[in-house]
Amino acid sequence: MLPTEDLFVCIYVLIDDLITARIIAIPPRPGLAPACSDAELLAIVQVRHLLGRRSEAGFLAEVACDWAHLFPHLPPTGGRQASDPISA
Repeated sequence: MLPTEDLFVCIYVLIDDLITARIIAIPPRPGLAPACSDAELLAIVQVRHLLGRRSEAGFLAEVACDWAHLFPHLPPTGGRQASDPISA
């Protein structure tokens, strides 16, 4: 099995290439560009699945601790944001 860092890199490159080739369609979103790219988010999700990690928040904490050099701008974890209309 690949070291986890190598797995992140391989999955990220594959997903980024698929997005660039428009094989994975990412619709445009209004507003500012997010700090974390779609390819980064999808790579994190895929590696979490491949490693069998159940907790999203726990895995994001692990990524922030062990692989922050690969993903310096992770999304916030936790509940809904105060500005989220669903939670209001």
